[in-house]
Amino acid sequence: MRIGIHGCYHTPNYGDLLLMQIISSRLQSQGHQVVCPWLPNRFREDLQTPGGRGLRDCLGLDAVVFGGGGYFNDDGTPRSRRRMLRYSVPALGWRCTGTPYTILAVGAGPTMSPSTRRRVRTICRGARQVCVRDIASRDLLLDCGVTNDKLQVTADLAIVIEPQDIPPEANAFAEQHLGPRVPGRRRVCLHPPLMPGQETETIQLIHGLGRMLHGHDQVQVMWLYDGGGLSLEQFQQATAEVTPAAPVLQIESPWKTTAMLGQMDAVLTTKLHVGIVAWALGVMPCSLSKHGKTKRFFEQIGRSAFQADYTTSPLAYEAWIDCLLHDPSRYHHEDPALRQQVKAQAALNYQHLDTFIQQVTAENNT
Repeated sequence: MRIGIHGCYHTPNYGDLLLMQIISSRLQSQGHQVVCPWLPNRFREDLQTPGGRGLRDCLGLDAVVFGGGGYFNDDGTPRSRRRMLRYSVPALGWRCTGTPYTILAVGAGPTMSPSTRRRVRTICRGARQVCVRDIASRDLLLDCGVTNDKLQVTADLAIVIEPQDIPPEANAFAEQHLGPRVPGRRRVCLHPPLMPGQETETIQLIHGLGRMLHGHDQVQVMWLYDGGGLSLEQFQQATAEVTPAAPVLQIESPWKTTAMLGQMDAVLTTKLHVGIVAWALGVMPCSLSKHGKTKRFFEQIGRSAFQADYTTSPLAYEAWIDCLLHDPSRYHHEDPALRQQVKAQAALNYQHLDTFIQQVTAENNT
């Protein structure tokens, strides 16, 4: 079958593109032809997924998967509300043409304007099933008028990733860029926020993190840059002032970035999927965040003590780093049963996806 994958895949966001790649790989392994309508040209070769023709790629599909991501929300601005047209217009077209679609591991909220609530409700009503990544998303969709019989709570799809899922060439890339391990030292990845208009605060945070870890004989510091308020040159200058020997890594294609995260021993991040992927691969994360979805994830995995709202607790990292350096058993502690449970919840997405594809295939054969 020819299957479309739709979501927030028109920007170079690591987490969103990784989610698209996971779904695409699953479908391609089953022999299906996959297309992602708004995937930019520069991503197609790395992701091995055709697309990029917009509405033209929405035609002639046998089925569609709305993939993971937190795009069922708006911040109250006209631009944010217009953004929902990217999802509501194709969904309307697929409903009119009778093209079946499902929604897989999406996040909703934390806020929606009345117009967005109507559009999200319409999109969900046309779906065969709606899988959301947490209870808060389910409750918000119920409040929007989505019926409970369509809703299933799973977990973020990226949680299914295991080390053996990473392509060998991505692991080779990571080994080349990270260099050899320093005996007796743990690799600590620092991924600070890069918010436009907050360059001074970002540099102060970089300096604070660097001073705590620089020269510590148990730590090998590595910085991760993914664009934003500081240019790469400014970021490199700020990190070199406190950790002159520490490399600055950049967000690469989804699997290459995943491979680099998997070779760390601890990760401090401000982005949801950097933390999710690290945890999925057995690397314990901590997070300064500005969005409730990150808080919900850390609650889900039992690490609320290692997550804080950046706007109110920008110095929370001091306690986490102190814990990592002086009480590593507590920092790395986790409940194996909880890990197994959360992994199983994430794997339900594959079950729902496979069932949907099997149903559509059977319908096409009758």
